[in-house]
Amino acid sequence: MSLKVKNSRSNNDVRLQKFLSLSGISSRRNSENIINQGRVKVNGVVIFDRSYRVNENDNVEIDNKAIKPQRKIYLVLNKPENYLCTHSDKFGRKTIYDLIKSEDIRIFSLGRLDYKSSGLIILTNDGDFANKVVHPSNNIIKEYNVLADSTINDDLIDHFLKGIKINGITYKALNIERKNKNTVIIRLNEGKKREIREVFKFFKINVKELKRTAIGNLKLDELKIKQGHFKSFSYKEIIEKIL
Repeated sequence: MSLKVKNSRSNNDVRLQKFLSLSGISSRRNSENIINQGRVKVNGVVIFDRSYRVNENDNVEIDNKAIKPQRKIYLVLNKPENYLCTHSDKFGRKTIYDLIKSEDIRIFSLGRLDYKSSGLIILTNDGDFANKVVHPSNNIIKEYNVLADSTINDDLIDHFLKGIKINGITYKALNIERKNKNTVIIRLNEGKKREIREVFKFFKINVKELKRTAIGNLKLDELKIKQGHFKSFSYKEIIEKIL
């Protein structure tokens, strides 16, 4: 059942799109996609209007499953290698959510680290916070320690700093600091999918170890989080470290 529904509510109510993000479903942008797909019902009626206003007394469902706003969670995980940043895997591989074990509240990661990479990753159920962290205008710098199994030549470093286009995608590092012939620290203020690995692959240099060591002022060595473990933050604590 799908109707164009008149919606006159009080100022204490929230837009449907925000209600979904408050319920830990996803960011507001992804919540919009879920609404557009006709997967959301309010009091039994499919709603396509993301500005439709609801409150905690309404029966809001996604895919016929009731949802409610949740307490806000902000976690920083030290991800080990060989874990996926996804809720499930058809091949039965381990995921970061096996480490969190939050069965009662659904959380999602802000960006991803690929299967073989390790280090800091933030998880939350706060869609507004997620949008702030991932928005390019906030210029949140991410730092990576990269160990190669051969010499990392100056050609790679120079091209990565200037910006290099690979398969139609431009990759550009903010800063690269050489530690030794096989190890560099790379800082990115945007970060595209598998960016570092794609650049190293282009120059035929194999990445042996890739670890995210900082997100903003969240620094792995200062947090002292053991691999496979996580630390919980309040909103105030984490936003001051990130922005």
